[in-house]
Amino acid sequence: MASPSLKFLHNLPMSKAMKLLTVNFLTCAIKSCKASPLSFPLHFRDAELEQQEIEYNPLFLQNVLPRLDWDAVKTTAAELSFTTLPANKPNPSGAAMTEAEEQGMRDLHTLLLETEVREGKMVCGNCGHEYAIKEGIANFLLPNHLVYIMWDRQLGSVATDPNMLQIAEPGIYPALLVER
Repeated sequence: MASPSLKFLHNLPMSKAMKLLTVNFLTCAIKSCKASPLSFPLHFRDAELEQQEIEYNPLFLQNVLPRLDWDAVKTTAAELSFTTLPANKPNPSGAAMTEAEEQGMRDLHTLLLETEVREGKMVCGNCGHEYAIKEGIANFLLPNHLVYIMWDRQLGSVATDPNMLQIAEPGIYPALLVER
């Protein structure tokens, strides 16, 4: 995958942009991608990043670390040229951290909580579908050809052969959603 073009914007007023922490919980919305390990994490393309300095909160990081997929965090960090993350997931306990562990936690704080995506795209590694990010909001609405109900009139069931597809009339089968 090609390296995304990046632009950092500093000293801008507080914005409502997507924090990189959010990306660790997102996967492709297309049903056929759910079973594929390639659909997570989503990969950034043409990402315009903004950094908003916020107070360091080690307790928050300590609580969120068990929920993070560390390989996905490292993949996202590498794609966005953040090279200072430790190779292994930090394991902060109640004991005092070494200077290197403390710096690793601060670097993680910078990546996950201070770095925001203003514009760009997130791309599924399985199907290649692109989710646009505009003004810090990712659009996960799928295009019609991925969500319309397909009905095989000959078999009287949901179609599996693309040559037999017809879009169902509105309101006939509202609970069935399948991919084309």
